[in-house]
Amino acid sequence: MRFEREAPLARRLHCTPGMKLPTLLTLSAVFLSTPVFAETFGFMVPAALSLEQAKETVFDRGEVRVTDKRIDDVHGVRRFGDTQFHPSVPVLIGERYVLRDAGGREHLLKVRNVIDGQMFIDLTSADPAAQKPPAIQLGRYQLASWSVNGEELRTGFPTLELHGDGTFQLGSTRGTWRQDDRGLLLDGYYAAWGAGALTGENKDRIVFQFVRGSAWVKTVLARIPDTGDASVASAR
Repeated sequence: MRFEREAPLARRLHCTPGMKLPTLLTLSAVFLSTPVFAETFGFMVPAALSLEQAKETVFDRGEVRVTDKRIDDVHGVRRFGDTQFHPSVPVLIGERYVLRDAGGREHLLKVRNVIDGQMFIDLTSADPAAQKPPAIQLGRYQLASWSVNGEELRTGFPTLELHGDGTFQLGSTRGTWRQDDRGLLLDGYYAAWGAGALTGENKDRIVFQFVRGSAWVKTVLARIPDTGDASVASAR
């Protein structure tokens, strides 16, 4: 998998100790434009990543090591618009990076944000089967967890209903939904949530991660099992 050159973002910001991170939050609303499926997750830095598994791993075993200032890859890393690979590059909020694994395959990593020592990223998998997400299951989804800046909080939340005609209902709100390579997209007020990624063993959970004011919000919705046919969606 090869990622082509793209024009750089209009604004680049370094994550340095003197910066006020909440002022950078608006940049994290920029999502991957490259049509590949990515895992989105957060972790405390410093940390190590497994490119093969697209997840955090034991620090002394990871081929990629990440701090709030640098990304190190023993096989080479470059900024998305560059051609030259380096052993280490600085962390830029909103930047995308191409990383190589031991087999020479390239992976795309996007730094969404860094908040209180926790980094949020998008990371592709080298597994071709993971490059396209499965179709979203229709039905009703209830709140499984809700967290702000990594702290899980209790809150009331209405049920999300996804219908086969491409419409949804969330409490008293009605609108249309669609799915692309990033996940579930709702229109109207909930368009600000961005794309909800499919997770779980049966891909029956939808995870939205978005910025609200000065907070990074993570909302996890779990599908409510039913006795009918759990048909999948086609609103793409």
